[in-house]
Amino acid sequence: GDEILSKPSDMAISGDRLYIADKGNHRIVVSTLNGDLISVIGSDVLKEPVGVFIAGNGEILVADSSAQAVFAFGTDGMLIKNYEKPDSFLYGKDETFIPLKVACDSNDNLYISCKGNSNGIVQLSRSTGEFLGYFGANEVKVSLWDKFLDAIFTEEEKSQLQQTIPASISNLTVDSDGIVYTMTNIETEQVIRKLNMSANDMLTTNISFPSPSDLAVGNIGNIYAATSNGYILEFNSEGDLLFIFGGFDDGSQRIGLFSTISAISVTDDGRLYVLDDTAGQIQTFEPTEFTENVHTALALYQDGKYIESKEPWEKVLLMNNLFDYAHKGIAESYYMEENYAEAMKHFELSNDKE
Repeated sequence: GDEILSKPSDMAISGDRLYIADKGNHRIVVSTLNGDLISVIGSDVLKEPVGVFIAGNGEILVADSSAQAVFAFGTDGMLIKNYEKPDSFLYGKDETFIPLKVACDSNDNLYISCKGNSNGIVQLSRSTGEFLGYFGANEVKVSLWDKFLDAIFTEEEKSQLQQTIPASISNLTVDSDGIVYTMTNIETEQVIRKLNMSANDMLTTNISFPSPSDLAVGNIGNIYAATSNGYILEFNSEGDLLFIFGGFDDGSQRIGLFSTISAISVTDDGRLYVLDDTAGQIQTFEPTEFTENVHTALALYQDGKYIESKEPWEKVLLMNNLFDYAHKGIAESYYMEENYAEAMKHFELSNDKE
């Protein structure tokens, strides 16, 4: 409509609606996927909405860093509940509560990433607000030198050393199966993690890249990540890189380039919505025929249907014979058919030495 976005920080898609955390205007803007204005939510409540997530029942969850609270709005836009700093000694008396992102699953769990909190994701009961504990804290990597000092120093000497604490989680989302995905926006060996209910990382490949800003999960478990300097990356469900596109807009205002990306969302049919907070606008991407073929093959492959995935992988190779992952998929199908010579050939072409 006629509404102008100011420093938009996050967005979420649910069905045919788009929800934008319009931070500079202290509100949530709701529109159709084509950008037609539907409503404005929270103008009288929100101070600095930086994260938005849509629950399975349609509730709109908003992380507000200035209000130091998470707000829950109904489908009609009315405020239902707010969650503030947990009143629990387990949370930490001196620990601040500055929500950055919020998500929930279908089991009454509310997940909140908080600025500067190195203990992990704050987990609350969505129905009662009770603090359930911390979830999925980043690991601290201990160097050989640190281990050496730990072995030779006294306790007093150790207390004088600079303490190593894990990096705080900057971003998160939850998929339809209740799997929690986290993002850490400092240089680390694992920028994105995929955590099961036991908080164990399910990714088989380390995902690391500079300037991470947001992530989203597609309907076949593929992970989309955005960088603040304008790039979009797509990984499969195991963490292998499939595509990278986009780029930094140096002022040319070309379609497909960005000043800074603050958020990314994906529809059920694979369309990407990318939010540029500097420009205050959203650009959309549709899958190409090549991408559609990759996704079709990947869905079968990830489901263990290697033989069935062979035909769509062959279509991929007809369009790009250098696409490594297609060779790996075809190799698996030949292996299942006990055609070991062809399997070995395609495993080699995919650089899959194992």
